[in-house]
Amino acid sequence: MHKITELPAWERLFKRIIWKQLGDIKGKKILDFGSGEGITADHFAKDNEVTALEPFEDMLKNAWTDHEYTQIVGDVNELSEFADNTFDIVICHNVLEYIDDKKSILQELSRVLKVGGFISLAKHNRAGRVMQMAVLLDDMDKANDLLDGKDSTASKFGAIRYYEDADITKWVPDLKVEKIYGIRTFWDLQQNQEKHADEDWQKKQMQLDMRVSEVDAFRNIAFFHHLILTKKECVESLDGRQILTTNIDKIHSTEMGIERIRKNLKLGDIDVIQWCKTKILDADSNIERQGKNWYIRIDGNVITVNAKSYTIITAHKEKG
Repeated sequence: MHKITELPAWERLFKRIIWKQLGDIKGKKILDFGSGEGITADHFAKDNEVTALEPFEDMLKNAWTDHEYTQIVGDVNELSEFADNTFDIVICHNVLEYIDDKKSILQELSRVLKVGGFISLAKHNRAGRVMQMAVLLDDMDKANDLLDGKDSTASKFGAIRYYEDADITKWVPDLKVEKIYGIRTFWDLQQNQEKHADEDWQKKQMQLDMRVSEVDAFRNIAFFHHLILTKKECVESLDGRQILTTNIDKIHSTEMGIERIRKNLKLGDIDVIQWCKTKILDADSNIERQGKNWYIRIDGNVITVNAKSYTIITAHKEKG
């Protein structure tokens, strides 16, 4: 079994922070686009169904494969094999900086993402790179070049073609930015690089980084930005059954709503939410949207679900 301590100090901290920001993910269908050595794919494959896509076969020589996942060697064209709305989560970490046609890539990632799922996109932040050059590396010329809008270079992958967070929704209006986290805010301010590999120091750095990751003043100068992107619901392209099925785990109600439904339909002591979910998923149900709500008609009953929050508002016998 691989251990995270095998990684270079900077990558170790990056992975720990971004995995923490993503939280405990289980039972999801995940695409890792630009998976590299499969470290993140392998991490999430323990509890999820993961497909990893990597264009450079050399990157797979030392791939992490402690847990089972599907590895595809190829570029974005391989995604044409997948239907729309295939994946619950799409991971794209530090990939788009090295690609010219970022818009086409994002459009394809959005296409294979389910409504209700999200894209985890990590990217270099220009201001963070300026801080690194000016403080840690003491290279004022490169710092000024970055401020002038020039690209920088990564030792392994070449030119880093910076782009702004706001560019994403300009390229793909169907995507919505839900959150932006900062990653590695203080790393480049610590000039004693021998400390970087110390595990106790790393834990303290991670705690501090997490604490300020959503605070604007700190996030603005973080070395990386981590964006959580969701796909806007498009009623025209997705029918109600598909939307509700995709988001079935989000369906809930209030205690008052549950008791109202129980009384209206004389359901006794059964699990009201599960009963409603079963009726919604039934192939014979009729689903239509009117205004802010979905209306599900089946077996003479009508279930009303708020289209934004997925709250079951009520359920009652269909009138006459």
